[in-house]
Amino acid sequence: MRKCYRMTPVLLLLAAITCAATGCGSKNENTGAVAGQTGVPAATAGPTQEPTPKPTPEKTKTFKTDKFTLEIPLSWTDQFQTKELGGDGNGKAAYLDFYANKCHEETGMGLLFSIGTYTDESYKQLSSYVVVGKTEEVSYVAVFPVKLQTVGASEGAKQQYDHMFGTIEKVANSLELRKKK
Repeated sequence: MRKCYRMTPVLLLLAAITCAATGCGSKNENTGAVAGQTGVPAATAGPTQEPTPKPTPEKTKTFKTDKFTLEIPLSWTDQFQTKELGGDGNGKAAYLDFYANKCHEETGMGLLFSIGTYTDESYKQLSSYVVVGKTEEVSYVAVFPVKLQTVGASEGAKQQYDHMFGTIEKVANSLELRKKK
């Protein structure tokens, strides 16, 4: 127990040295001066850090249906497939499902998102959705999967899915309704 008390001053000294060396507690934030130097202009204080470049937006291509368009990243080329489901004409929602190819081929899963068309507000009962377009008669709703879609898939299929899943909200929000001719 005595050893603990002997170490306390050493630890405090180390903390003070570390704090002094790194400038913690300093009120001058990002002045460009090196610790211990005062009055040195930032340009002469040492190497400067370059600003982080903004990522360039990924190029896209337009995916068209009779009712709407979406902007799909070029990295998705030949890596997804779509399936239409439902829509009996009596108010039942119709869906256009987007799947990552590898997961879907390997497991039958791999759903990235769906665009559902609703003539009522029943979509409000869904767990994960965003209304991405609306007309007087129809709401276009992006519906996102709530359960894991890569169970049983190979590592390559999971990587493909994860890459695509990272941009699904941006893709879904790019929906533009097509004008009637």
